[in-house]
Amino acid sequence: MLNSHPLRLAVLYALISIVWVTTSDYLLEHLNLNHVIVSELQTFKGIGFVLCITVLLYLYARRGELAQARLIADLQQRTDQLYQAQALAKLGDWQTDQQGRMLWSSQAITLLGRPLLDKALPSEGLPSDDLSDQSPQPTSLTSFLDCLHPDDRAFVAKTFDTLNRQPGQVSVTARLGNSSEALRWLVIEGKHRQDGRVFGTVQDITDHKRAEEALLESQRRYRDLVEYAPVVVFESDLAGRWQFLSPAWERLTGKATANSLGETMPEHFHSQEVQQLRQVLNEFRDRARQTWSGILRLCLKGGDHRWVAVDIHRVGDRLQGILNDIHHEFQADELQRARNAVLDELLGRQSKRSILTGIAQRLENLYPEMRVIIQLADASRQFLRVSAAPSLPDHYLSALENTPITAESGTCGAAVHRNGLVISENIEQDSRWQDLREAAQEAGIRSGWSLPIRDENEEAVGAFGVYYRTPMRPERETISLVTEFARLAALAIRQQRQDAERHEIEQRFRATFEHAAIGITLINLDLYWMRCNQYFCTMVGYTLDELQTRTVLDLTHPADLALGHDKAEALLNGTVDSYELQNRYICKNGQTIWVDLDVTLIRNTRGQPQYYIAVIEDITLRKQQEQSLRQAAALFENSLDGIVILDQQRCVLTANPTFQTLCGQPVKTLRGARMDIPLGGRQDAEFYRTLWRTVQRHGIWEGEMLWRRPNGMSFPCWLVITRIKTQKQRQYVMVLRDTSALKESEARLAHLAHFDPLTNLPNRLLARTRLEHAVKRMQADDQIAVILLDLDHFRTINESYGHPLGDEVLRVVARILKASLRNEDTLARIGGDEFLIIIESLDRPEEIASLVQLIRQRFETPLNLAESDEIFLNVSLGISLYPNDGTTADELIRNADTAMHLAKSQGRDTYRFYTQALTERARRRLSLESRLRMALQRDDFVLHYQPLLEVASGQPFGVEALVRWQDPEHGMISPADFIPLAEETGLIIPLGLWVLEQACRQMRQWLDNGLALNTIAVNLSPRQFAQADLPQRIAQALEHYQLPAHMLELEITEGTLMENVEATLSSLAMLKALGVRIAVDDFGTGYSSLAYLRRFPLDKLKIDQSFMRDIRNDNGEHGNQAIAAAIIALGHGLQLEVLAEGVETQEQLDVMRRLGCQQCQGYLFSRPLPPDALESWYRERHRSL
Repeated sequence: MLNSHPLRLAVLYALISIVWVTTSDYLLEHLNLNHVIVSELQTFKGIGFVLCITVLLYLYARRGELAQARLIADLQQRTDQLYQAQALAKLGDWQTDQQGRMLWSSQAITLLGRPLLDKALPSEGLPSDDLSDQSPQPTSLTSFLDCLHPDDRAFVAKTFDTLNRQPGQVSVTARLGNSSEALRWLVIEGKHRQDGRVFGTVQDITDHKRAEEALLESQRRYRDLVEYAPVVVFESDLAGRWQFLSPAWERLTGKATANSLGETMPEHFHSQEVQQLRQVLNEFRDRARQTWSGILRLCLKGGDHRWVAVDIHRVGDRLQGILNDIHHEFQADELQRARNAVLDELLGRQSKRSILTGIAQRLENLYPEMRVIIQLADASRQFLRVSAAPSLPDHYLSALENTPITAESGTCGAAVHRNGLVISENIEQDSRWQDLREAAQEAGIRSGWSLPIRDENEEAVGAFGVYYRTPMRPERETISLVTEFARLAALAIRQQRQDAERHEIEQRFRATFEHAAIGITLINLDLYWMRCNQYFCTMVGYTLDELQTRTVLDLTHPADLALGHDKAEALLNGTVDSYELQNRYICKNGQTIWVDLDVTLIRNTRGQPQYYIAVIEDITLRKQQEQSLRQAAALFENSLDGIVILDQQRCVLTANPTFQTLCGQPVKTLRGARMDIPLGGRQDAEFYRTLWRTVQRHGIWEGEMLWRRPNGMSFPCWLVITRIKTQKQRQYVMVLRDTSALKESEARLAHLAHFDPLTNLPNRLLARTRLEHAVKRMQADDQIAVILLDLDHFRTINESYGHPLGDEVLRVVARILKASLRNEDTLARIGGDEFLIIIESLDRPEEIASLVQLIRQRFETPLNLAESDEIFLNVSLGISLYPNDGTTADELIRNADTAMHLAKSQGRDTYRFYTQALTERARRRLSLESRLRMALQRDDFVLHYQPLLEVASGQPFGVEALVRWQDPEHGMISPADFIPLAEETGLIIPLGLWVLEQACRQMRQWLDNGLALNTIAVNLSPRQFAQADLPQRIAQALEHYQLPAHMLELEITEGTLMENVEATLSSLAMLKALGVRIAVDDFGTGYSSLAYLRRFPLDKLKIDQSFMRDIRNDNGEHGNQAIAAAIIALGHGLQLEVLAEGVETQEQLDVMRRLGCQQCQGYLFSRPLPPDALESWYRERHRSL
């Protein structure tokens, strides 16, 4: 401190001394003290001055020490901070001493490392004014240089040498370490001081050097990246003028970079995208956007275009970005999008034309200069038809329609013909376009090329064509892309065909499921029936709706519920894929059937159970067959046929007891005997060789033969030999049946087949055969007469006297007729009461008339029967002559039958010869029958309704439904003409059902309209009445139209009731059970038994209208009034209502009223009327009453 401030201390001392001496002397002088005191004061003043100066010096020294301590502490802090800063900066210091040694600080030693420390010198004589409080480490310059990289030592040594010779400041960079060690970079700086020494620093710049190298490497990589990058890196101003383009620009576009710089972006892109790009640049300029990305078409040097992805960013007042060539990727994406679109359209069931048009449009969008056409071959593979051409004019497409598949039919026809690529660079010069050139020129087409569209067999089924407006040849890349689109079109065509085939397969599968001859069902995990085919529904008798509310267990027989439980568990656990089971099902009708189940569990992709599929076969028959097999063993032992089993050598293995009995030999003697020639056979050896050859060739032989027993007796037998194959060897089964009784039966059957068992006369078959033979034998002038005879009213005899007496009558008639004929004539019974007579070699037709008269005379006398009184019988005969009335047996019999029916219709008990007029009548009948059938189909029938009235009040209470036929050609046809024909042909059944339905419907409508009717009467024909389902049909009609049963009145003729009394009673009981009313129609015209009539559950008697004619107040000449009175009395007696039909005059009505008849109907009140007219009549009648 003193050394640092001596001047300040001297000045302070001088000032204090001067002030002290001057002040003290001045005070002593003015105090006026004596000399001694002054002298003493002078002493004390000196002592005081010394003490004051001592104190002041002490205080000043103490203050200096404190300041020095603070300075040292501050210096130490600063030194520590310097050390820390040096450590962070990897910096150390060094200096040279007087001897030229290099003194290194601890930081420097830390930086330079152990090698330098190992070369340190002794530290004596170091300067005391070292900045560091740590001992510096001395080394020689040579030792320091040895620590550096060999390549840097000479340069560093030269630098230090220059610094020592020429004072100044130097800086040098060197590497620490050698080639075998990790190198470190140092910056060594030194400055020559005035005292001759050199002071400097050393800094580790390895990190900086590495960062610098990394920066240089990064710059190099960036330069290489930009230089060789496949994308174009660009920079432009805000107006879009290129300022920088990477070398990839020339590789991509073929344009020189130098020529492109300064040009704007829009100049280098497709004309269709210029406006979009300008809009983007304007938005960048107006700061409306900072980035933009898009896909555009870049113009190439040759005029082509490539799809590039453009990314632009604004950086200050510049635009930077890249152009990435995505041409192939874009085309691939477009192709994939086209594929996806085609698949979506296929899934959407789009039409083939729509899908192909979409493919063509996508390719045209990808290449706007293209015009695409797709043509497909027709079924004959001879012509092409346009399927898609979205951008081609109609007149050109018309010219292409039905293009022949030849080498001279343009590119499309030629491509299909060659099944390969066809290119036309210039259509005007291509001979393939000779026929289509003019149309192509009008359409603006100058070049084009086509590819074949191939099916899965690589056969061409169409063409994919591309046209251009300028002559050109397609690039390989374009051909490749279009090829993919052509394959896409082929995929669409193939997929649509496969979809159609798949649809057909699904339809077939559905049909198989629905119509399979085996049960197929789907069952959910809760064992409910989900879906069943019709076969299974039929098998169990349930409908599908009924089954879907039931489980498998509901149908399973209770005794079989436990069956298959373990198998089902194994199926659910995945141990097995399926299982089979036999159990019993109970059908809806209660019947039990055996079924064979084949059950499979369907799982989803995750292996989770979804539902069961069960194939169910009805094996009831098989079970029965198995039972039959068990029974066969018993049958073998107990069969009435002889059965013997032979081994492969045709030796007897065993035989059943019947065979032993038939052959007369026990099994013991038969076993082992050869049967090549059956024992006891009477045929020759050739017969048996043929027999066994047949067995070997066909597996079976059967035939008739004579078998001789050992006792010499022979019997006819039927022998069947069958070859069978067992698991071990071939065997034969012989079945022997004694046909002795069969032969006798056959003889009897042969007689029965040709003769009537009752009269022993030839039957129809034998008579027809004899007539055919007679016709074949006839000469030119010969004639044959065919007489068909029918007994009049024979049915009455049967019903009145019974069938045994009727049979006796037939036998007597046969004897009478046989006695009237010659032996060479044929008499046959061809039906119940019909006989056929064949007279051959007839000279004159008059002979037949005589014969017929003779026959009729024989029947004029009563028949004498053993078990009855005399019976009178008349006959009706029809005669046809060969060849005038027919040249075949069938014609002659048919015409004789026609003539016979004419005789019966004209009064019976007579005969008629066949005439052509009868044929015409038959034809008219057939025509009427045909028209009648058509009328039923066309619904030409209508119902008219005649009112039923109370006699006493005249009040209408009901109607009778009467059918009318309105023929479109012949007008209204009388029921008298078509009702008998309908009855005879059976058409009365559907007609009667229609009448019943319509009558019930109309009655329901009248009731709804407020008509107070309580009866609708419907006639039942005999055939209808005989139908077993008649009650069910009536009940259905009543239920359908909600008509009370008591309102329906069924009218049945008297003859119908008496047809079969027991059956009539049963049918009437069922009808009455429905609640309907029964009326006897036309009562009094038949021959009903009053005893039976009393038993019938009737409600009404209808007096036939014939009794209304000539009825008078007295009994009249015809007695009709008396008959009517009797019927009315009978009805009252039986508690039946009585209705009079055909009341046409007031006189007749008065008579009926007087006789007590309750009800009536007839023209006096109304004719049968259509429904609307009847309703009007009814309302008018009520108003008048």
